[in-house]
Amino acid sequence: MTERFGPYELSELLGRGGMGEVWRAVDTRKARTVALKRLPAEMTGEREFEDRFRREAHAAARLSDPHVIPIHDFGEIEGRLFLDMRLVQGKDLGAVVASHGALAPARAVSVIEQVASALDAAHDEGLVHRDVKPSNVLLTPSKRTVGPADFVYLIDFGIATGAALGTRLTQTGVAIGTAAYMAPERFTDGVDADPRIDVYALGCVLHEALTGRPPFPGRDFPSLMYAHLNTTPTAPSRITDGLPRGFDDVVARALAKDPDARYARAGDLAAAARSALDAGVTGGPQRGVETQVPSRPERPSPPPADPVRAGAPRPPAAAGPPGFATPWHPGPPRLGPTPVPLPMPPPTRSPRGRLVAAAAALPVAALLLFVCLAVAVYLFAECSTRTPSCVGGVGAVVAFLVAGGGTASAIAGLTMAGRRSPRRAGLAWAALGGAFVLMILAAALGG
Repeated sequence: MTERFGPYELSELLGRGGMGEVWRAVDTRKARTVALKRLPAEMTGEREFEDRFRREAHAAARLSDPHVIPIHDFGEIEGRLFLDMRLVQGKDLGAVVASHGALAPARAVSVIEQVASALDAAHDEGLVHRDVKPSNVLLTPSKRTVGPADFVYLIDFGIATGAALGTRLTQTGVAIGTAAYMAPERFTDGVDADPRIDVYALGCVLHEALTGRPPFPGRDFPSLMYAHLNTTPTAPSRITDGLPRGFDDVVARALAKDPDARYARAGDLAAAARSALDAGVTGGPQRGVETQVPSRPERPSPPPADPVRAGAPRPPAAAGPPGFATPWHPGPPRLGPTPVPLPMPPPTRSPRGRLVAAAAALPVAALLLFVCLAVAVYLFAECSTRTPSCVGGVGAVVAFLVAGGGTASAIAGLTMAGRRSPRRAGLAWAALGGAFVLMILAAALGG
């Protein structure tokens, strides 16, 4: 049974909410099927609700973004305000999530991108939506053969306000909107005209689309207000298995308590969500984010019974499920076998280097020769009486200063010989000195 409302024939009630009822209707003047929204009869004459209804009409009329349902006509019939809009067949995001659960990440990102387009268009016109939530996101089947499956509309600009108008409150003094998606500053400061409150709400919608539930639990206004002001939402990847972790950072920034820490525009949030999706699908780093992928520690395993020969083909590593990148966890660096240093060839000296080495060795050789000759002269001059203590003492001192432990036995032999014949020992000391000189020069020139 149809109802007549001015030139419109109302055939089916499509929905009813706090700010109006929407009918499928036919505009008999233009023979066009439309969606007709009219203010409920009980709200007629209530200035606050009438002003809100008019704001929706004026806001939608100012926007030409394809993701805002266009307004055909606006006015008043029989004392009731109405909106004549394009009829769009679809379901709102809240109903889709309630019946089917979380969206696939690619679908969720596509929805957010289209809502962000409508929000940026509104913000550029100085309008703040103030009630972005899943039930105000309408999903319709896309007519395009390529691209996303949904064509998305952002609806209900009824509580939209201009940035220049400042805060808008109801007659009871409570900020209007839906508490589950309201930014913290709306509870404390009454801020309603900052576009970043829409960015915050869009972040809540993204979280719900990815996980199937709102970011903050709560059944009443006080508990939701406390959650928005004081708690951190659970990361989406901890709720939805296989979800790329890049979405955690996107949601966390969008839901920052400080408005200055959020994305400046809805489009920036959407671009970050797209980047997180691309990084999760391809396994690459997010754009603009420096990512370090540490190696995973491996457990040592026994060598195989038939080791693979060098150059033989190795079996490919097991691949993860398609479409998802394996998440990494920071860990200690991989421990491999301790490298064994290769022997280095001895350095070779140029002829000039040999001359420099020989020149540096000459003072040492001259000193050793002087010591040996001095001992020989001493033996000849002072120890002709064959005093054992004299010859032995001199030999011991020289053995300690010149030869060290390795040649001490040879010098001790000369000392014993000096007890029998000091002259022979003197000659032997002189010969030993000459031998030292030759050894030092040979080492310097040969190195």
